[in-house]
Amino acid sequence: SLTGRYKVTGSLLDYEQLLNTSKLPVLFISLDGDSYVTPNCSHYLASKLKSAQVDKVTLAPDEVGLNKPCHFRWVNHPEKIVEHIYSWQERTFD
Repeated sequence: SLTGRYKVTGSLLDYEQLLNTSKLPVLFISLDGDSYVTPNCSHYLASKLKSAQVDKVTLAPDEVGLNKPCHFRWVNHPEKIVEHIYSWQERTFD
């Protein structure tokens, strides 16, 4: 995450190339105000998925049961995230 390149120590796989050629549909769910994954970070990762269908959703903290943005605490109230995933999955794979 610090370099912007995906390389796993000891792995022979070229993750950058795999991202570039992946044709799997991808859903990005971002939390507005998340200081760990900013919009620029999310857009940068999405830009590596050149062959994939990429859909993006940005949710406000109150939409996931939070008073303020927190990268990790949404898991205490996952219902809204799960709803978005199910809805996307139905539109994408049905």
